[in-house]
Amino acid sequence: MTSSRDGLVTVTLDAAVDQTRECPGFAAGAVNRVAAQTFTAGGKGIHVAAFLAERSGRAGRVTATGFLGSDDAAPFEALFRERGIEDRCLRLPGASRVDIKVVDRLGPEGPRGTDINLPGLVVPAAAPRDGLRGRQAGRGRAGAAARRAPPGAP
Repeated sequence: MTSSRDGLVTVTLDAAVDQTRECPGFAAGAVNRVAAQTFTAGGKGIHVAAFLAERSGRAGRVTATGFLGSDDAAPFEALFRERGIEDRCLRLPGASRVDIKVVDRLGPEGPRGTDINLPGLVVPAAAPRDGLRGRQAGRGRAGAAARRAPPGAP
């Protein structure tokens, strides 16, 4: 992420829908009950954009770009609206990556979590050249804040 005269731009190459499940007393290999769950837009660049827009008073001056799955774009679009983030993400066919977090705050060793990360989008060869770069045009320089590049991304 860098600043420019147009504001701040974040890049998320591998966005995720974060699914957090609170599961008191979680035990692998056993039947477990979920007490609460949340579904939120995720990915390093998405988190950075949300933080900057909310905490730094830069609403309207933060732009998020990168790749989102068209099948599950709604949580990302809602976050962008709520925080005043300009959405310049390229929608690709399919669903974004899903990260499942199982949280046990009452375990015998204290709070702990388990992450299960599913595969995400495969980026078509032409998408970065024709889509992502075109969506950044006129926004100045951008820096990446991404966990990893999805398959097919340069």
